[in-house]
Amino acid sequence: MVSWQSLPFFDYVKAVGFLLKTADVPAEADPDMRDALKFKHVLEGIPIHRLSQDDLIAGEYGVLPGDTSFDQPPASPRPAAPPPQKPATPSRRLPGQSWSEPSMFCVSLNHTTLDYEAIITKGLRQIADESPSEAHRLALMAVCDFAKRYADELGFEACRHVPEYPARNFQEALQVIVLANSLTGIAEGNSYYSMSLGSVDQYLLPTFQKEKDRNKCKQLLKEAFVKILRYGDKASTISLGGLKSNGEDRFNDLTRLCIEVIAENKLPAPLLAVRIHDGTSDADLDSLLDPRLLTMGQPTFYGENSARRALERRGTPPEDIERWCVNSCMGLMIEGREFSDMWAIVHTALPALEAAINGGRDFGHYDFTTNPPKYYDDIWQIMDAMADYDRQALQFLMDTHDHHTENFPRRAPFTSALLFGGTPGKDRLLGGPKYHTANVDIFGLVNASDALAAIDELVFKQRKYTLGELVQAAKDNWKDNETLRLQILACPKFGNGDPLADEIAAQLASQYADLIEDLGRGRRMIYMPSFHTLNNNVVRGANYPASLDGRRRGDPFAKNVGPTAGRSHRGITGIMQSAAAIDQSRFHGGQALDIYLEPVLYDTREGRQRLRAAIRGYLAMGGIELQVNAVDVATLEDALVHPERHNDLMVRIGGYSHAFNALSHDQKLELIQRFKHSA
Repeated sequence: MVSWQSLPFFDYVKAVGFLLKTADVPAEADPDMRDALKFKHVLEGIPIHRLSQDDLIAGEYGVLPGDTSFDQPPASPRPAAPPPQKPATPSRRLPGQSWSEPSMFCVSLNHTTLDYEAIITKGLRQIADESPSEAHRLALMAVCDFAKRYADELGFEACRHVPEYPARNFQEALQVIVLANSLTGIAEGNSYYSMSLGSVDQYLLPTFQKEKDRNKCKQLLKEAFVKILRYGDKASTISLGGLKSNGEDRFNDLTRLCIEVIAENKLPAPLLAVRIHDGTSDADLDSLLDPRLLTMGQPTFYGENSARRALERRGTPPEDIERWCVNSCMGLMIEGREFSDMWAIVHTALPALEAAINGGRDFGHYDFTTNPPKYYDDIWQIMDAMADYDRQALQFLMDTHDHHTENFPRRAPFTSALLFGGTPGKDRLLGGPKYHTANVDIFGLVNASDALAAIDELVFKQRKYTLGELVQAAKDNWKDNETLRLQILACPKFGNGDPLADEIAAQLASQYADLIEDLGRGRRMIYMPSFHTLNNNVVRGANYPASLDGRRRGDPFAKNVGPTAGRSHRGITGIMQSAAAIDQSRFHGGQALDIYLEPVLYDTREGRQRLRAAIRGYLAMGGIELQVNAVDVATLEDALVHPERHNDLMVRIGGYSHAFNALSHDQKLELIQRFKHSA
């Protein structure tokens, strides 16, 4: 099988979009049946393909280049919308659903992991027979008919049996997950975000153990992974290793084969999310420190014990915790039991600080006002005033998100039918799965804590400046105040293991966790604190004015749970020490730490031993997730100037690996700057 980069492109998004728009659905159909009929229409009409007669696994679909039969028809004038049946929820100015806004809300689709074990062991027909929902049954059987198209039209004989009936061997089990995985993108209304696979090394193990030909299994895995890689946003994740409920290590021969296939074929996805614990052998951990993996942003390391503590903190009972897996970008979820709204709310920490020291008003973002004290004795009082602003903002965002979710128009009967534990037959947003979680992603928290550290030093300790002078300088984007800005930058900063800077960040993080926990109590879904930014810290920073930590207008925010670029000076040791100072068990929505590895840490046996010790040390300190980048900075700088020389260059951007050339110029610069200073 040829390299995945050279395979022909099938425009599945175009085909699905056309078929969804042209589906003839009865006006009287209820919402679930309406979307089930649309789903069935897409599966009946979308072109399917077989790249080679040697292919053993079906799954290619979409429009061939040059095919105009799926071009969208001209838009017809829309009739005037009827007046809303319910009043618009908030009376305050609504935050936009745009990455340029300081805060936003949305319902982020997909980002889930189906119960693949149930599909493999039961088959879709039995699951359909057990469902009380006609729409769910229709969607499941539509997939069975779709699979038979591959058998009838292209000769994939296994598709006559699966996914309708239980898989009988390893090939059929892989066929099940390839089809079910990519079809969630169609089911979610042409949204292919983060379609992850859960613990493949556990639920595929029974069929794998029946096979005697390891090379055949290896080829099947490669073919399945390549097909999965070609559909979605390159953020599909497989969770490997971990602990069983009886304390046994879950690493097995299939775990090791998955790692081997990804490394040998340099696949940027599926992402390897590896659950590391004290019993993980050095040999297994060393296999993950393969330079072929590290230099393309693979794998991601998760602390088994830390992740379990986080899930316990959110209220997950022991019987579900072993089922935890990684929801693509960085979230923890319960496989087959949870719908995870990964970008439900994004809230920036800086406006609260602005309001606290600017007479109760932020620098012009929202209508929220507070009544802070006129004078402060220390930064802890400022932090108390920040909480008043944040409580208003988060209350408003959660209320708005609740309303938006409850009235969300798009159902997903296929996805909903394969998430269990809640009310059978209900949609995934309306109680079908056991858990419905929603992230509250905090941006700029480290920028706010760095600003507080500078205020502590320059205003309260040295008494060199007043709060008013700092506010005015920031509002002026530090114009004619470079000396002040440099003094701010010289103050203690998060990312260096500085006790005060880390304490401030930890206290501020705890304050946000308290607020989100308190405001989320009694709601239909679990709101989860998170430091999840991906690389949108660049986009949000580009649209935000100068901040009191010395950041200029337009500069990126700090990324995930790491330091602001250019402010860490003690390498990965200082970065890890600061990140571990925050109680990460409270941020169960995701809190990745990104580190850059110089070649000395992976090119030699001694270097890999040091790296292995650093990984174990960070996870033992309470770190939940560690993401790596090991692309040489000189290579990135050359790719910035000569992109044509580096078409295959992959980097880890926060939640998944991505082609360096596909990033914006600002995102490339932020990546290079961050790597230089964290080396």
